[in-house]
Amino acid sequence: MTHSDRLLQENDSALEQDSSPASPPWFPGAFALRDQPHRPIPLISACQSVTGAIDAPAPLLVHFTDWWSHHPLVYSYPTRQRIMSTSFPLQPPFPRTRSGSTVYFPLIDPPTIFSFGRSFDGALQGNLYSFSIDPAVSTPNLTAKLVATRGPAPTPRSEPLLAAADGHLFLWGGMTEEPGRAEQDTRIYSLSLSTSSWSQYTVSGPFPAATFGSTTTIFERFFYVYAGTDMNGLAYDRLWRIDIDHCKLVSLSGLYMISKLRASSISMYISPVTSNSLWENVSYPRSPAARTGHLAIVYACSWIVFGGSNGKNVFNNIWTFDFGKKEWTSVACSGSLPPPRQQHSALRLGEKMFVFGGVDGQTSKLCDMWALDL
Repeated sequence: MTHSDRLLQENDSALEQDSSPASPPWFPGAFALRDQPHRPIPLISACQSVTGAIDAPAPLLVHFTDWWSHHPLVYSYPTRQRIMSTSFPLQPPFPRTRSGSTVYFPLIDPPTIFSFGRSFDGALQGNLYSFSIDPAVSTPNLTAKLVATRGPAPTPRSEPLLAAADGHLFLWGGMTEEPGRAEQDTRIYSLSLSTSSWSQYTVSGPFPAATFGSTTTIFERFFYVYAGTDMNGLAYDRLWRIDIDHCKLVSLSGLYMISKLRASSISMYISPVTSNSLWENVSYPRSPAARTGHLAIVYACSWIVFGGSNGKNVFNNIWTFDFGKKEWTSVACSGSLPPPRQQHSALRLGEKMFVFGGVDGQTSKLCDMWALDL
């Protein structure tokens, strides 16, 4: 059994443990932490601000027991089955692990969650689902739809990276077979949300080696991929980006950061997206340790990374990447720090970053929530 096999097996075992009474019960549906301006979310533990890359970073433990609201899951299937590009069995979005997901924020309509892939009943899936809630209803259902698509769709896989921007979903990576027989798909896929059509782009030149456990975001016109684990269980500290405004059907190039060559130097390479691309080497002295299973949120012009594991150690430190300066900064926080974790959830709500759950170094499932003052 390879290291990646053991890592995935341990994560699945941790996710299958019974949930704590303080956490939401595990059955089909959605749970939302209510954001009520007239009633602030109670925060436990007093923290003082410190000087860092972000003004006054202070982690706070959130007492969330009475703040969850449950939204029953309702299935809605496509009526135009003839345009389905997949021959895989159409399965409802039953609880599954290691699917790729992202949130799309349209200009007018409510936000929509999109989820692609992962395993159901022992088999990898290649279906795309959308999840939405009608904000006009006091206790709305969560409506899950199997999205009917056409064109060259991604093959079934687990842990792909999804990001959304400008009416499109972008998908990269993931494991296309079960552990031990995995293959890496180096193509980038784009789905037009207006036409439900997939496009496929072949990447030329170097590309990220990590296949799962990475994080992604779209900032301005670049699709970023940071860290993760390859099929041999090796955690990476590399950062890549690609200009999605100039994606070509024939070739794409991007940005990547190679592993440390010396203790005091890390190299990043930038390539303009052209047919005859030339690499530019940009060096800087420090970056986060290699990791997988971390999460990150975008705040202002920074990408804030929390948690993760390198296979030996589980982290609870915070790093920020400045998109403009292309620099990493370690953020010193005051107050009680969240326990180290990986495979957790994170989001930004107003001026706070919320972290929920995850798995600790002993593969025990966590059910606490923390807030970081940004």
